[in-house]
This record gives sequence, structure tokens and C-alpha cells, in this order.
Amino acid sequence: MIEGRGHGALVAALTLFLVLLAALHQLSTRFAGTFTYPLDDTYIHLAMVQGAIYDAVNAIEGGYQPYLAAPATADPTDSSPAAVATAAHDVLVGLFPSQQATLDAQLAASLAAIPDGAAKAGGMEVGAAAAAAMLVERTGDGRFSPFTVVEGLDPGEWRRTPPAFAFEPAPWVANVRPFVLADVQALRSDG
Repeated sequence: MIEGRGHGALVAALTLFLVLLAALHQLSTRFAGTFTYPLDDTYIHLAMVQGAIYDAVNAIEGGYQPYLAAPATADPTDSSPAAVATAAHDVLVGLFPSQQATLDAQLAASLAAIPDGAAKAGGMEVGAAAAAAMLVERTGDGRFSPFTVVEGLDPGEWRRTPPAFAFEPAPWVANVRPFVLADVQALRSDG
């Protein structure tokens, strides 16, 4: 059993690592054999998971500015590991509802190591609130939006490259609202 707050950072990191590995597996097997490299949406979805986890743990342990907002129900006695597991689970279920049974089993396994009680329940509530906030924030963020690719040889036009000369599988990534920057124009040079 995981007990005490002294293990909080280590347990949260290990739990996060296991949850992200499971998420990568879920995302990468979705298109098994279709592409030979990770899809662009994988990184966006993992950023959503990480952002919710960050806000959940930060709401409980404090010390840093929240990414979106600190869940109002957070209490310093809440279980950070329960918050981590629940935030990751709820974001992934929101993104991949067809995987809920698998994700529910992973959540149950993670929570089984945490003693039942107010701290566990509070951590789960904080994690759920952080996940809900992330899912609302990223709704309509440009993922999978229609995008016309202009192919050609001029600057700013798509050029297919060897060896496969394949079409970009996710051109819509150009339209996704950034996570941290207020506007992607901040990345553009003057020239």
C-alpha cells in the first residue's frame, strides 16, 4: 500500500510514467501498420493528459502556477497519486471512449495501491475536475479540422519526400490552438 505524503512525488511520477506508457500503447496501436512513425495527434493528446495531471497535483501540493486552473475542491491532504491516476484516466476516456473498459481496469489497478479514505476520494475528485477542465478547454481546438494542403515547389507549399513520397497524414496540426503560446504568430520570423 502507498501511504504518507513523503512518497507523493515519486509515486506520482511512477504512476504518470505507467499511465503515459499505456496511453502511448493505446494511441500507437490505433493505427497499427498504417504509419511507421507516431501520429501528430498522439503528442497533442499526451499534452492534454500531462496538463490535467499537472493541474491536479499542483492543486494539491501547490507551489506553481496552474496551467488552466486549480480545482476548487483541492485540499493539501488529498492523495496526489489518486489525482494523477484519475486525471489521466478521465482525459483518455474523454479522448478514446471505446477504450474505457481497458482504461477503467488500469485506473482500478492504480487506485488499488492507495488506501481507501478521504485522501483517496479527494484526490480522485481533484483529478476528475482537472481532467474535465482540460477536455472543455481543448474542445474545438482545431484537432482533426478540415485543412487544404497546397502541394508544389514554392516556399510554404508541401513537398512529398522520399522514400515513400507519402502525403502528410495530419495536415490539420497547423490549425491546432497552441497549449502555451497565445498565438502561433509569435513563432514567425520577420523575414
